[in-house]
Amino acid sequence: DIAVKDKNIQDLDDALQECMTQLEASDSEKASLRERLHGLTSKIQESNKEMRDAHGRNDEASQRIKELETMLALANTQKESIENEKQALKRANDDLYADVGRNLERLSSVELQLKETTRERDEAIHYMASFGDRERELHERMMESDQVRRDLHAKVMQLMGNIRVFVRVRPLSNDELEEVENDNSSSKGTRQKGMLGKEPTFRFPTIADRNNSNKGGPADLTKKTIELVEPKKDRGGLKERRTRHRFGFDNVFQQGHGQDDVWESTEPLIQSAIDGHNVTIFAYGQTGSGKTYTMLGEPGNEGIVTRSIKKMFIDKQRIEALSKGKSQVQIKVELLEIYNEQVFDLLSKDGPNSDRRTVKICHANHTIEGNKVAVTSTEEECMHLLELAQSRRCVKATSSNAKSSRSHLVFTIHYVISEDNSVKMEGKLNICDLAGSERLSRSEAHYVGGALLQETKNINKSLSTLSNVIEQLQAGSKSVAFRESKLTSLLCDSLGGNSKTLAIVCCGPLTSQYHESLSSLRFAEKASNVQLKAASSFSC
Repeated sequence: DIAVKDKNIQDLDDALQECMTQLEASDSEKASLRERLHGLTSKIQESNKEMRDAHGRNDEASQRIKELETMLALANTQKESIENEKQALKRANDDLYADVGRNLERLSSVELQLKETTRERDEAIHYMASFGDRERELHERMMESDQVRRDLHAKVMQLMGNIRVFVRVRPLSNDELEEVENDNSSSKGTRQKGMLGKEPTFRFPTIADRNNSNKGGPADLTKKTIELVEPKKDRGGLKERRTRHRFGFDNVFQQGHGQDDVWESTEPLIQSAIDGHNVTIFAYGQTGSGKTYTMLGEPGNEGIVTRSIKKMFIDKQRIEALSKGKSQVQIKVELLEIYNEQVFDLLSKDGPNSDRRTVKICHANHTIEGNKVAVTSTEEECMHLLELAQSRRCVKATSSNAKSSRSHLVFTIHYVISEDNSVKMEGKLNICDLAGSERLSRSEAHYVGGALLQETKNINKSLSTLSNVIEQLQAGSKSVAFRESKLTSLLCDSLGGNSKTLAIVCCGPLTSQYHESLSSLRFAEKASNVQLKAASSFSC
């Protein structure tokens, strides 16, 4: 047993020794493992650090990738824009090539034109070598042509008559239209003396009417015809009998004719004054018949005076330009008023409290002494003087007209053409706006008396004297009573010789104005039959 136990002990010692050996080996291995564990731990830590660094680099790479993607998208957009610009540039380039082709064609055409222009320039240089002589020749021919025009115009005016007569019938005013309507509605088919009446007072027969009528009238078919119809009367049941008076004149203006129509027929006479003749235009008729409107007009619808001033200044520029400064045109104006047989200068004053100055007529040479003759250089200056004179003119209200001119206005324009400081040609235009003729019963001046009655008497006397002078001229009398009134004294040199005279007789359209209209037309008929003679044939 002991041997067995010894053997077992020996085996156990061997086993213990082996265990010790294994334990030592285990300790060595454990130390080795610890070293390896420490090394692995260091490597793990390094790996973790590297991993963290890798994550950081990965984030940076992701951010960079996003930035690159954004830049790529922007680059693609820019690429598309560049492509579009490229296409546009290509089209523009194609257009430029086309323009270049067209410009080359134009250049060829311009070169041809340049050659032609050069040839024409050479011809012009050759032609202008004698241009001065040709210009002088053409200017002389133009001046001769202007003289021929003046002579022909004077002959035409002479053939048309040195005294011409126009008749103008004014339209009804708004107040008169209303009065006519009231009169027609209240009369109920009856007519009393002095009523306005619905039927027309004037008729204007045509040539066919004259040929088919036995009413008489002018035989000269160049005359315009006007017919004045007597108003209806209450004849107590008897057959109606109405007189029709027919007259023929150089021109007749109906109610529908305007200021332009009157000016168109009057303008040739203004041209005669510019051409060096004495011309007189006067408006005759009862008060309220439209004389002042015909002569002066209104803004936007000017009359003869305003249009004459405008034409004269236009011709002034034309004449001075045509003569190349050799001729100078001077326009001088006078404005006179005949009131109660006294002549007043509307452009000057006697004193600080006076509106006008009295002047004297010199019968020996038919001139005015003591009046102001104003030299005007512009149309505006001339119109200002006319407005000044109009403001000083005597205008009053009567029963016939709320603004009745109580005086005769004589507006004179001297048209003087000078050359080399000497007068070459001088024309004179007298435009007269006469006071209205009226019966004392219509104006009621005999009821009012005083100044109005005296004015009416003097107006009618001067107009009656004008009518007598016309009759004496018509009869061919060698002694004409020009001196019997201031009006005819002023018009003395305009009713003789080579002077041109136009009488515009104005009539009212109402039947109540029948007698005044008939009187005016009879005066116009006398004037139209006058044949002017040389000034030396008359004794004033």
